[in-house]
Parts: sequence; C-alpha cells; structure tokens
Amino acid sequence: MDRKAAERERARMPVLDLEAIARDEAEHPWLRAEVAEELAGRASPLVAAARVWCARQRPEPQVVDLWALDHGLVFAAVAALRTCLLTEGARMIEADARDSWWSRHTPLLRRARALLAAASDADYAAAVTALDGEREGARTSVIAAYLVPDQPGWVDRAVEALSALDDRSAWRLLLHSVDSLDRLQAVLRLSGREALRSPEVLHTLGTVIGPDLAPLITHLLPDTFGYQATGDQVRAMLVEFATAPAFTALLADLLGGGVPISALEVAHKRPRMALERLAAAGEPARELLLDHLRVHPDLLDSAPEWAREVLVSELAARSAVPDAVDAELPAALVTPPWEAARELPEPLVVRGVPVPDERSVVWRAGLREVWAVRSPYIAGSPESCWERYPERFERGELSASEQFRWFAHGPLDQVLPRVARWTLPELNWYSGELVQVLLNRFEVDAFGLALDYARNPAARAYDVVLPLVSVEVARLVAARLEGPKAARPVSVRWVRAHPEAAARLLLADAVGEPGERRAAAEAVLRMAPEQARAAAAPHGDEVVEAVERVLSVAPVDLVPSPVPDPGWWCPPEGLPRLLLRGGARVLPDRAVRHVTTMLAMTVPGRHYAGVDVVREVCDPESLARFAEALLDRWIAHGLPASGRWALFALGPVGDDAVVRRLVPLITAWPGQSQHHNAVAGLDVLAGIGSEAALVALSGIAQRARFKALKQKAGQRVAEVAEDLGLTPEQLGDRLAPTLGLDEESALVLDYGARSFTVGFDEKLAPFVLDGTGKRLKSPPKPGAKDDPELAPAEHRRFAALRKEVRVVAADQVARLERAMVAGRDWSAGEFAALLAGHPLVRHLVRGLVWAADGAAFRVAEDGTLADVTDEPFTLPGDARVTLPHPLRLPDLPGWSELFADYEILQPFPQLARPVHRLTGPELAGRDLTRFVGAKTGTVPTSVKRHWEPGPPVDAGMILGVRRPLPGGASVWVELDPGLFTDHWQDWSAQRVVEVRLSGVADFAAVDEVLVSEVVGELEIMTAG
Repeated sequence: MDRKAAERERARMPVLDLEAIARDEAEHPWLRAEVAEELAGRASPLVAAARVWCARQRPEPQVVDLWALDHGLVFAAVAALRTCLLTEGARMIEADARDSWWSRHTPLLRRARALLAAASDADYAAAVTALDGEREGARTSVIAAYLVPDQPGWVDRAVEALSALDDRSAWRLLLHSVDSLDRLQAVLRLSGREALRSPEVLHTLGTVIGPDLAPLITHLLPDTFGYQATGDQVRAMLVEFATAPAFTALLADLLGGGVPISALEVAHKRPRMALERLAAAGEPARELLLDHLRVHPDLLDSAPEWAREVLVSELAARSAVPDAVDAELPAALVTPPWEAARELPEPLVVRGVPVPDERSVVWRAGLREVWAVRSPYIAGSPESCWERYPERFERGELSASEQFRWFAHGPLDQVLPRVARWTLPELNWYSGELVQVLLNRFEVDAFGLALDYARNPAARAYDVVLPLVSVEVARLVAARLEGPKAARPVSVRWVRAHPEAAARLLLADAVGEPGERRAAAEAVLRMAPEQARAAAAPHGDEVVEAVERVLSVAPVDLVPSPVPDPGWWCPPEGLPRLLLRGGARVLPDRAVRHVTTMLAMTVPGRHYAGVDVVREVCDPESLARFAEALLDRWIAHGLPASGRWALFALGPVGDDAVVRRLVPLITAWPGQSQHHNAVAGLDVLAGIGSEAALVALSGIAQRARFKALKQKAGQRVAEVAEDLGLTPEQLGDRLAPTLGLDEESALVLDYGARSFTVGFDEKLAPFVLDGTGKRLKSPPKPGAKDDPELAPAEHRRFAALRKEVRVVAADQVARLERAMVAGRDWSAGEFAALLAGHPLVRHLVRGLVWAADGAAFRVAEDGTLADVTDEPFTLPGDARVTLPHPLRLPDLPGWSELFADYEILQPFPQLARPVHRLTGPELAGRDLTRFVGAKTGTVPTSVKRHWEPGPPVDAGMILGVRRPLPGGASVWVELDPGLFTDHWQDWSAQRVVEVRLSGVADFAAVDEVLVSEVVGELEIMTAG
C-alpha cells in the first residue's frame, strides 16, 4: 500500500456533519442507518464512500489505500464497490443508469483489485465473503466479479443479471473477469468487439485465455486512426502465441501493408509452420517464402517445387568458396573477447597528480562563422529601452525573453559586466542557439553560463561544449562518450578538436582511483594516445607507467557492457557470404555472427575496434555488400529500433555504392515518419567520408525537401569541415563534383563515324558542337552509319550528364554568388586547382571577373588570364583571389564593355548587379523607415534564400522575418497583422511595420556590400 499517497488523500478528505445527516429525514434517507452505525463507533463503507463523493467530482484511487490502512482490506473492497453506487454530492445512482459511471470509477476499482490480488489468503477469503453479500443487483454483481475474478459462477451470475440492463460499460468491465473462451464470446455478443481495444482488457484476456484468443483480436490489427498502440499490442500478443492462426493473421497484415517484423518473428520461431502458410499464400508471399528458405535451407525438401528450382543453384553457389579455418582468422573472429575475456593489465593508481585549473574558449575553423548567424531572439527594442534594462535587471523585473534579447543584442557596456554571473532564467527550444550566440559574443566571459547549460540534463544542444576547454568540460565529455546517444558524436568531436587539452585535463582522473570517472578518462586517453604520453611525461616515471598500462589494453578487448544482441532477423544464412581478401575463402557462419555483433556495437561517430579487424581481413567490396544486405533486411523487417545499428554500421564499412543506396532513403524517410532514421543516415554519410558521401551530404543540405533534414545536413557538413580544419564553404570548393570530366576525352562523344564535343553555357547547361562547329542542344539520335554499340552508349552518357549537371549546377552558381557577397578569398593555388582548373566549375569561372590584391582579371576560354585591356595577367603566387562585388570592382564600366564586346554571359549578375546605398542618416541609425507601410509581395521567395521566419509567439503567430548577418547581427522586418506558420498564402496581406538592425551599433558598422544586398532584397520583398 502507498502510505504517502494515502496520507495526502486523508488531508483532502472533508469532515461530514454526521449528526445533521442523521437528523435530516429528507436528505440522504438511504444513508441514515449507516450514519447511525458510524456514530456508534462502527466504520461504515457507505459513509466512507459518501465522504469521497462530497470531496470531489471523481474518486481518486489512492483513497483505497487510505481505507485499507485505517480499516483493513475487506472494508476497502466493500467501500470501493459502494462508491460506484454514488455520484457527486453523495447522491445514489439510479438503478438503471448506464454508461456514465464506468470511466469515473475504473481507476478506484483498478486499485482495489490490485490490492486484493496482493492480499494474504486470509484477507482475500474474507473480502470474497464480504463482496458476496453485496451482489444484489446487476451493477454490484459486475463490480464484485471484477474485484475477485477467480470466483466460480460470479461471472455467469453477472451476465444473467445484466441481460435486462443495456449497459455496455458494465459489459466492458466484465471482460476483465472472464476466464474462458465461451464466456468471453458470450460477453462480446453484448458488449461488442470494439471493447477489446482496451490495453488492459487485451493483456488480461491474453494471460487468462492464451492462444485461443487469436481469432477474436485479429480485426484490431489495422492501425486505424487513434488505434496504432492497440494494433502494436495485438501484434505482440500474436507473436507470443506463435500459432498457425496467429501467423496467418500477421501474414495477412504484412501483405496488406502492415508491420512486417511481427509475422517474420513468428516465422523465425516456427519455421516449418510458416513455410506451410507462406506456400499456401501463393504469389503475394513469393519473395517472403524464398527468403524464409534461404534462412532455413533445411526446409528445402518440404518447399514447393518452384521454390526448390529457384534456390538449389543459389544455395549451391554459397558453398562454392570454402570456409576459412580458425588458423586463417584473427583471434577476435574465432573467440571474441565477450566469449573469452582477456587478462587486462593491473591498473596503476598514482595519487596527487595536479588537475589543471584553466578555462578557455578555443574555436576550430568554421565553427565560429556558423554560430555567428544563429540568433533566435530579435532585439525589437529601441535604444531608449536598453537604458532602463540594467536597473530593471538588478531589481529582477526583466522577463526571461527580455533577458535573452538584452544579453544577445544589448549594449556591451551594459551586459558584459553581468554575463559572468547571469544564468538562464529558463530553458526553451532556442536556449542552445542563444548560448552559442553568447559564447560567440562574450567568449570566456560566457563560459560559466555555457557550462551550466551543458550540464543541465534538459539541455538539447550538446554541441555548446565544442569550443569550451576546462577540466569540468573534459569530464562531462568523457562521461557522455557512453551516455546519451545524441551526445556521443559531440563528445567524439570535442576530443578530436582538443586532443592535447583532453589528455592534459583528464590525466589525473585516468591514473586516479578506480571508478566511473577513471574509466571515462581512460577511454579519452585511448582516443589520443600520443597526446596522452606527452601529457604524462612531465609528471615522472610512475605516471608514465600508469598511462602506458592504460594504453596497452588492446582496443579490441574494450567491449561495451552489455554486449548487444544483433537480433534474430539477421542470421548468417540470410546474408551474403563474406569473402576474405583474395577471394579464396569465406568467413564461416560462426565468425559471421561475431561480425554482426561487432557491427551492432556501432554508434554514430564511433565503432568497435573489432570492426577494424574485420576490415583488415575481409574483401572491401564483399564487406560493403554484406553491410548493404544488413540494411535491406532491417528495412524489410520494418526498421525496428533495436536494429538501427544496421544503419550505423554502414559508416565504417560502406562504399560509394552504399552512398547511392542511402541518399534516396534519407531524403524520403522524413515523409514516412522516419526523420530520426534520416538524421542517422546523415551521420552514416559523414562516417563513410568518401568524396561521393560528402558530395551527397552537401547536396542534401542544399536541396532536401524537408526543412529539418536540410538543416541537420547543413550541420553535418559544418562538422565535417570543422574536423578537416575548413569552413563549410572551403569544403564545398573541394566537393564540387567533376562528373567524370577530368580528362579532355570525356568531353568528346564518339559515335564512330562522327563525334561531338561537349560544352557548357554560363549556367552550366551542357550542349554539343558537331564537326562543323554548329552548336546543338543535344547530340542527335544515332543513325544507320553510326557505330551500333558506341553511338547509343554515348547518347545515353550525354543524357546522364545533363541530368547530373542539372542537379549540381544551381548549387555551384549559388556557392560562387555567396562567395562574392561574403568577400571570400582563395590562395592562388586554391584558385588554380579548385576553380579555374576544375573541369566543371571552370565554365562558371570564365564568366566572372576576379581580383587579386586589387587588380582585376578574367579567365579566358583557353585558360589564360587577362586584364581589362585584354593584356596577359600574371597571378602572383602569394596573392589572395577574390570575386569582387561591383561595389569593389575597379573599372566596372571597362569590364562591362569588355564582356559585352565578347558576348560573355554571366552565371549570375555581377557586372550588372544593382548597387544600393543608404543615406547619411540611415547609415548612422538602425532603422530603415523607407520601407515602413509597404505591402509585402515575395516574402516566401525571400525566406527560401537568405531570410527566415521569426520565432512563433502566442498561438503560433509569426510577427516578421529575419535576415541573419555575419557576427550575430541581423535585420528584422516586423509585419502586421502577422500570420500563422502554415498560412504562407497570406504573406501578401502583410504590411511592414518596422525594419530594424540589431547586434551592431548602426548600419555604418555593417559591410557596404551586405547593406547593398539587404536593401535590394527588401526592395524585392516590398515590390508589391
């Protein structure tokens, strides 16, 4: 019994004036005799029930515990029954009342039944006797049968008593007490089968009746709206029954588009029965039958003849290559560490190693630039308001949102002295981004704030630790290496970003007293062995020896606990054979089971060291196809959460073919309620790390249809760039696809008798030139005189090239335009290799004007450089090359004339780009009043480019749009009347209320190119 809950209930119980009730003959006449008993000192269950109904509208289940503590279990059972006879104000329910009483009393009755089930034999027998005396009417007979469901004949009597009372609620309550299939069917005839949707009823009936229940619950399998949980429960019950009727129902569910894993699990449990039913299902179950036989080849003799014909040769081919013997395999694949634990070196404890006392913020390339544009809180307050903020802050009068805006955008002289002692007043969806902005703005002064956020279990943005360096952060990261799944990749990135600091800060823990902290620190030191040795050296031989013992443990012996079970759905027999290098041997099935166990240990960003052993001994192509087959089986079994390791495992062993398989899955999953798997797929692409994988990841970041997936992909690109010491844009330079055009011969389409040269226009749209130099949109179809093999293949190659270029062209054009606006620069070597020398991008480069140290030039058709007078231009080896905006382009008229003379078309407006300048008062301020009052026209288009909707406020309203600027500044456009997030069609009805700059003192502090671009975007937005 729950004593604490009972005492809380006692405190809420009202005091009844029993003497007044006894004197009043008109009110509660049925209660007067019971009150007399109570006044005489004998507790009355009915008075107890009346007291409950005078206290509240619905009796709480904890009152049963109170009754049992005060008066015993028998009293509690009778009082629970009698409570069901009353309603608000302790009025008696009419004898023929229906339906409404059931749901209000169920929790109380459920609690009474639970206490009776746990009672001693003597108490239970006494309760049965007491309840037997209460079974006078239909309702009390049902309740008594519910409370003590094992009494012979009680259910039958309740059924008989209810036959005259059309009360479906009472029939449903009775379902908890039936003890045979016949009685169940009798009750269902009156209650209706929909009553079986109750999870409690299903659980009870499944326990009492067992497999015979299957035919009565199969109609619940379709996941109709609101009943998915019921369908899942029924599937679990049918899997537990594992009978032929259960399998037949699950198979029909699978073939009708339901969840596949349930039927397949029954087939795994009872393979011969499943074979018979699959064969009987005919053509719709053809592939299921074949896969079943692949996993259970011993059943082949019992299979249909057509299946034997299909599989005999296939199964024979599996045996064509002999199994490797144990002597040919590494120990980890013969007897893995989880089967025979290795003896580990005795840990050496060294006390007194000093713990560094340091705090710093260390930015890796690209991270600060990414965080600089994250600011979920709009300033939205005139400067006069900021003046009052310090005083209001000290008095505790600023709301949470006001504090967030002030510290993100307020004057530095106000917020900088206070940020070190400030804590977030609340956590919300945007808190992580706010902390990132504050770290960017205040650096080490915001360290404590960021650390407090990172330590908070409710914090979502684990990556706030990435630039933080201190022993507290190092310990937090070490603990999270085996902590929440979402935190592990961030912890790995932190160690990779700060290996020297990680080793230095965790050295004392790694050689200290055994325990969780030491184990976590040891794991970090093993990730950075050279840095660990360097950190130990200044502390003497004993510390060096202790660290060497830590590092001497073979990585393959570090097995996670518990060792994961890959699952029954991926048996070796259902997977391709794993070839060893050289192709002369395959792994035996026993070793394959060890491989799947090793792969099941994979998490995003980390894999078990045994996987490296597998990669060393197995053929890479065979291993990649093996992993791809695991993915296919996981998908075929309905993507069970316990099998997501099959997706993660593609990271360390996947190849470019896996990338091509994954990309359409990743982009489609969010639309199938599988966003979490799509995000995991992004981690897999980053883990594969090949050029094709990173190009695919970048493509998803640019073109994904689902916004959340697109943002996550962008984050992964930024993380990969950070790991490589690059910015995302620098990584983008290196990931520009060549599409196989590296060799000049790839630009020639050979039809045999004739050939065509491939070219690209200013937008990278491909065309061809025939032998006379005539330009054609596409090569002609092969003719009779063309080579019958070469010509069709070349025609298809051009069609495929056009399709591929269409995908990447817009990305490359947009990337160069962003570079122009941002003022990016390249070294002379980068420009030559990544831009002018790139087989695809060079066609865009030739349509633009470039600059090196103030001197402008262009790239001619033959690849040479020329200035505005068309004289040769020499690019100095130490020059920094830029793509100048017209505001910074020397001799703009001359270049415009030159491009016009040569009829050079540009991939995007550069020379003819509109230039916008602010007036003196506008530059000195933060408001652009010229746009106030204008009607919006193209806000959705702007949002797709550089602008983003403001955060939803009350009732999901969006009050404006925001244009992030580098360094944390932004331009906010407030709209009236505002709109709901899903009403994009209403943007045209909005009026501009305010255009305001935040994050910097005035527009004069913003780069003139950015000012020109923003003003141009605002003019387009308000063009009507």
